[in-house]
Amino acid sequence: MAVLCIATIGLILAAQNNPAAASTAVVSSHAVAAPAATFPADAPSLGAIPDGPAGGTVCGDYGAGFKDVTFTVTGMTGPLTDVQVSSSITHTWVGDLDAELRSPGNTATKLLYRQVGGTTATACGDDSDLSGAYLLNDAAATTFWTAATTATTVVPAGTYRAVLPLVNTATPITASFTGLTTPQINGTWTLRIRDGGEGDIGNVTAASLILTGGAAVAADAPVDFTGDGKSDYAVVRNTGGGPSGQVTWFILPNNTGAIQAYQWGLATDFFVPEDYDGDGKDDVAVWRPGAATVASFYILNSNGFTARVEAFGQSGDDPSVIADYDNDGKTDIAVYRAGATAGAQSFWYYRTVANGPVSVNPWGLNGDFPAPGDYNGDGRSGFCV
Repeated sequence: MAVLCIATIGLILAAQNNPAAASTAVVSSHAVAAPAATFPADAPSLGAIPDGPAGGTVCGDYGAGFKDVTFTVTGMTGPLTDVQVSSSITHTWVGDLDAELRSPGNTATKLLYRQVGGTTATACGDDSDLSGAYLLNDAAATTFWTAATTATTVVPAGTYRAVLPLVNTATPITASFTGLTTPQINGTWTLRIRDGGEGDIGNVTAASLILTGGAAVAADAPVDFTGDGKSDYAVVRNTGGGPSGQVTWFILPNNTGAIQAYQWGLATDFFVPEDYDGDGKDDVAVWRPGAATVASFYILNSNGFTARVEAFGQSGDDPSVIADYDNDGKTDIAVYRAGATAGAQSFWYYRTVANGPVSVNPWGLNGDFPAPGDYNGDGRSGFCV
């Protein structure tokens, strides 16, 4: 009987000029690093900043009024590695204002500045005006306080550091939000601005929230065996002959002219290449049906070309539902088991740690088609039929 050749991987670096017609194409995808994403303010939330309460006798009297500028964040994954906020503001007397950035549900907050130029809770602060775009981040050389107190009439538009309340001491923004999980990042962020002095008014005309987070799913990079973000050309061919003959994978990478060949699996196996070891490169892999405890995944890790074999599933299961179910950057082995009769409950079985516990999720019915995917942008594959 033909067997999987684990000991003799058979890596071949020779060109194949005449691929046979009886070859099978293979597809998969993996994750790549995500760039910074900019989220503009929700247009309806822009506008006038409510003036300080009438009849106030001191500065720093904020009352109950405030302007909430909101940002709808989607598709980000944790952890956040950089948080910046930009606002275009026109307002007389910058020392009146208090600005705070809040994550969805106020899970984390960060005061950006308060009563700039003032050193007591009732101080009126600096009398310079705001009239331009002001970006606050952790890389700027100058604080927002310094820019205001050295200005003659208007704080120059530019990039500045946030400051602690009532003191010209720079304070990091990002550190307040690095502990947020992926679900906590996605949602409605808020820039809350308050006016603590009567008689000076202004508007927020534009704003943006700039976030840099974790890995994101590549938009179009199936069968990327080299990790360059581009699909490679790949076929699987029965080179052993017969209905269950040994198969050979032929892969032509996008970044080299040499075809790679791997003897891995049998013609009766399911071909399930994916990035199981988390190195950014898809791995050659098959799932072999059989009785419970016999059916197994056979994975050739691209990281070190080591073999991983795990018993999982049983004949009749669908192994095409392999995906990253825990957002750790690695594909998890999984199968979908349809209900035994028409309309009966179906089940998803998956394992997020090699040889670890098996998780089970009842979802779908006999007759459904499983379609896992990251439908809410939290970095985890969801269960869908």
